[in-house]
Amino acid sequence: MVIKIENLNTCIKISKIAEDDYIKYKNKMKLLYSVLTLFVQYKLYKLYFFSF
Repeated sequence: MVIKIENLNTCIKISKIAEDDYIKYKNKMKLLYSVLTLFVQYKLYKLYFFSF
């Protein structure tokens, strides 16, 4: 996380850049979504195709 401070003519602008944290969070959410999707697909496949 990077904190950027800019001194403008009339005010001070403080901004936070959290690209690294966001990328890590996004990758974890993609992994969680993938695992849950595979689990649900496995359960449905097992329920409908192996029940006969």
